[in-house]
Amino acid sequence: MLFERIEKPVYAIMFGAIAPVALFLTGWWVMVPFTKNGNIFLLTSLSGLAAGLLISWRYAPAFVRKAYDVPPYCLIAVYGFYSVCLLGFFMGVPVFNITLGLPAGFYAAMKCAKGGKDRSYITRTAVLTTVFMLFVCAVSAVIALRDPYTARNLQGMLRPGFEITNSMVLALIVIGGMFLVAAQYWLTALTGKYVLGKMGGGHLSCAKIFADGDRNLYNF
Repeated sequence: MLFERIEKPVYAIMFGAIAPVALFLTGWWVMVPFTKNGNIFLLTSLSGLAAGLLISWRYAPAFVRKAYDVPPYCLIAVYGFYSVCLLGFFMGVPVFNITLGLPAGFYAAMKCAKGGKDRSYITRTAVLTTVFMLFVCAVSAVIALRDPYTARNLQGMLRPGFEITNSMVLALIVIGGMFLVAAQYWLTALTGKYVLGKMGGGHLSCAKIFADGDRNLYNF
């Protein structure tokens, strides 16, 4: 089955990429206050990357083998790490953070199918990803509203044929943020529903996912 074939590769990336990415970025940014020499930045960042790869080579396989026994706080930390990375990589634009709902929904469904969790785990996972999206949107909104050139930058980027005002920027933040928060929930839930159905969990409607959901976010 497709999902069982991609299960371990997905978890290998999910857990294995953390140390290399984190130490690569640490090696880069830790030198910012001390030098502007590009060669030093390259040396420290690549050293961090190499150290991260060694750490992943040593420890990531254990996380992959016991993926469904990983404590909830570790899973939350993993999701938070990738949320911050995506927000930073796309320069404060939260749109691409929604893609994290795909692996989150996949993991939730596989944990229901193989890890002994009931269907409400999908709902709780969807709620968690939604909370993160709400936080990411709030951070992005603060960045955009504090930047006096946001409207001008959007004007130059989109060239809409009319003047973009600060009021339009605020409306975009509010409406776009509401859409992203709602879409994050449904993408996670629908992914979980689809994967669980393919794994033999039966047809599970969105309404059923929500109805079966336990409101206790921390009962993972």
